[in-house]
Amino acid sequence: MDGALDFSSNVKYRVIGAGTFNNQAATRIDSNTTIKSVLAGLLIQTTETNYVSCNAAGCRYLGEVSPPADTTQAIQAYTVPYRATIGQSGHIGTYVDSEGEITQCGWQLTPASNGLATLVTVCSSFMSGVPTDHNVDSILIDKAGTCKKHTFSYKWVDDGEVTFISGEEQCTADKY
Repeated sequence: MDGALDFSSNVKYRVIGAGTFNNQAATRIDSNTTIKSVLAGLLIQTTETNYVSCNAAGCRYLGEVSPPADTTQAIQAYTVPYRATIGQSGHIGTYVDSEGEITQCGWQLTPASNGLATLVTVCSSFMSGVPTDHNVDSILIDKAGTCKKHTFSYKWVDDGEVTFISGEEQCTADKY
């Protein structure tokens, strides 16, 4: 074996509908993520409820609630436009969770072959100024914004132990 492990992942999103988050009208989106490896004896399952607020200009990510009691909320949230041109980039926002971890996220639209583009999101988290997470998602999309492929790299530090997972998956209707 060359050191690679047999990781598999699955991400499912489901739009629940209208709701409120921090007294703001929002759309509620539930997400379920599973990452597993038989060889590493790893099974990570997370469930989160995400909240976005959209208008004619685009959408702002307001935050999330993760069981049992972790809430992440925006310190500053920016509107991400519905349409962008290749080379555009911007901030998604700065967020703080219940334990004081601060996360900063941004986006960029980059060129890809055959008339496609890649939407890249990068989120970095810090606890008391010390890096804890760094996540990069690259989503290959067509001109309508339909997801074709998702490439990811996630790195997090927990109790001094660093975990890094990367890979890619094809987009299917039951995942995205």
